[in-house]
Amino acid sequence: MIPKAERAAERERARVNQVQSVESAAAGQTVSVTMSQDEVRSIWGEPSGTEKEANGNEIWQYESIGKKVVFRYGKVWVVEEL
Repeated sequence: MIPKAERAAERERARVNQVQSVESAAAGQTVSVTMSQDEVRSIWGEPSGTEKEANGNEIWQYESIGKKVVFRYGKVWVVEEL
């Protein structure tokens, strides 16, 4: 069980990341094919959700800006609308 303070801190981090994501998107910073996960994270912040497909692809969801990023071999393969 996670203590209340840790849960509250995690929610606040997620909120700040979403705000930063929206600000980055509004500033015209875009994510494009072949970018690394670190590059995507520096532009849009932490994703609101992630999943791993059986084929090894990793999918990051950014609900605040309505995008999802599919990584293949650690690089952006495609950026799509949610």
